[in-house]
Amino acid sequence: MNRKIPQDAFGFYFSLGVSRSYGAVAEKYGVSKRAVALLASREQWQPRIAELERKARQRTDELAVESRERTREAPSWVAEGPRACVRHAKAPAVHGARQTWPAARSQATSAGTRGPARRVRARVR
Repeated sequence: MNRKIPQDAFGFYFSLGVSRSYGAVAEKYGVSKRAVALLASREQWQPRIAELERKARQRTDELAVESRERTREAPSWVAEGPRACVRHAKAPAVHGARQTWPAARSQATSAGTRGPARRVRARVR
């Protein structure tokens, strides 16, 4: 049988998403819409599409559940997001680390180097 419509026609049809139509497939492969409809009927494209979409929804649901479980198991600063990271980074300063920062800063200044924060501010200005 000389086949004008290639095997990947179903894949193309599926990839069209919400705008899928036999007309689009016919136009792509240069055949009639009727030929595409006959092939689709013979190869049962509609039930296959329904099954693939059902599996995709099921997989999406599974991934959502896995993501939720990982969030529950993660440390609080991961679950809380970027603001938590900033809050945790500032927390040691409250507990005495602040005393070491001015000493390091004065050493860098006396050595004539500009700290990384100053370099960034200088570029921004």
